[in-house]
Amino acid sequence: MPWFKVTERAGEIHYLHSTSKEALLCEFITQQNWAIEVAEWNPKKLNYRTLLVFYEELYSALQSGIQIKEAISHLGTFSSKADIALICSAIVSELEKGRPLNTTLMKLVEPPVQAYCKLVNTNSTKEACLSSLEISIKQLRTLLDWSQRLLKSLLYPFFLIQLAIIILMINFLVTYSLTEHLINFIFIIFLYALCSLTQLALILSFQRGDACHWLERYSSSFRLNKFFSLLNTIRNTGCTLQEGVWIAAQHFTYHRFKLETLTVYYKLRLGNSYIKSFPQHWFPKSSSLALHSTQYDGDIERALTLAKIEHEKSWNIKIQRLERILPALCLLIAAGFVTHTIIKLYLPLLKVA
Repeated sequence: MPWFKVTERAGEIHYLHSTSKEALLCEFITQQNWAIEVAEWNPKKLNYRTLLVFYEELYSALQSGIQIKEAISHLGTFSSKADIALICSAIVSELEKGRPLNTTLMKLVEPPVQAYCKLVNTNSTKEACLSSLEISIKQLRTLLDWSQRLLKSLLYPFFLIQLAIIILMINFLVTYSLTEHLINFIFIIFLYALCSLTQLALILSFQRGDACHWLERYSSSFRLNKFFSLLNTIRNTGCTLQEGVWIAAQHFTYHRFKLETLTVYYKLRLGNSYIKSFPQHWFPKSSSLALHSTQYDGDIERALTLAKIEHEKSWNIKIQRLERILPALCLLIAAGFVTHTIIKLYLPLLKVA
């Protein structure tokens, strides 16, 4: 369903979500409000980083004793970013219609980020709302930190690739006549533009935190580390294991893993034992033995703690490898351009010799 900008005669502006322009007009007419203008509105949706800023500001306002609607309205009024200000206005308009914050927010964020909107609980106590915000803030900060680490490892190799292609272009201009080899030079320019645009797209994507989406999709180590870390954080707020598994499942966008997590939840609800409920590959090394021991003592805490430690170690090793492999691949590309330039430079001398 699209968003619409509704302007009243008095100048008051609302941003509302509706099935169609006609349905929205009918809604206002039934309220005897005729003097309005309705136009379709396409909001700039929040990404990982901007959603984190929104949550942090909202969390700070709620801790100060401000009500949820007032906090969002205040954030929209004083935000330095126009996009967040408009998003806040849209949320306030929807809240005035009695719609929940989490479902409204899901319509205003990019699809990979929607999982971090489902858990914002504004229908319960203030403490529950603050707790849900705290969990989401912690997870978003962790994800952005991993994305930033990968970005920093790529910056220097990206610079070397740029430098290598520039050297290749300069050598071409010095060595060959531009009029006779114009097509070859255009190809090099095209290669440089393609490489620059790819690098820029990757930098912007990693800056927004989009690397988390791809890591979740293609790395089982990342998924399991995220799950056990999130489960530990949720349970520290006082939730039961079943509640923790259910809440953690909502933080995943990768369908297959989310389905696997929900299967665990329903098995626990049906009263199955821990060893029958949890997949065996979730508990590596010493945590596997701890899981099997739950058949005798019924204590899952040690198994969960050991699994969290093991997956955290495994993910740290893998992200360190990524921090080495990605720059190495970029350096190989840069080396290829430099080698090509050197061969072109010295080939005439070798032929003479």
